[in-house]
Amino acid sequence: MTCVVLTASVVHAADAQESTVAKIKSAYLLNFLRFTDWPSWSFDDQTSALRVCVIGTDSLGGILDQTMDDELVHGRPIDVLRVTVDDPLQHCHLLYIAASEESRLNDIVSKLNGSSTLTVGETAGFASDGAMLALNREDDRIIFYANRDAIRAGQVRLSSKILQLAKMVDRRGR
Repeated sequence: MTCVVLTASVVHAADAQESTVAKIKSAYLLNFLRFTDWPSWSFDDQTSALRVCVIGTDSLGGILDQTMDDELVHGRPIDVLRVTVDDPLQHCHLLYIAASEESRLNDIVSKLNGSSTLTVGETAGFASDGAMLALNREDDRIIFYANRDAIRAGQVRLSSKILQLAKMVDRRGR
């Protein structure tokens, strides 16, 4: 009986920790939206929503939807969509690339070269492999990386306030 209770407590603690990580990552994504400017041509009209797309096995689950629900960024509502590599990814304003897509990262990033899609990867290596930003859990913190080359090549403008907080890398991982 004691073993069952102890096991349930450990599982509950792990679930709570993952939920906290998902909340923090979702908050980062919301702030990335707030500190990014997109060209006007990337929207259908003045009231079009910002499209946050998630590709791959989504560790954020409904927490991302809850975080973005009822938020306005630059006067626009936010739509959260789950997409596949076969979808027209250029319609996304922010594409969150799950760790499950690591083997397809180059294909995904290639499809978006020169687009107005802010790419954010789920692990640190994604930034040096071509995503503009990448979130990573290090010890008990979530930090983010920014790939200066990918950002320069894209059609989005990230605020210097965000870039000052990032660990900067380039395509070679430096």
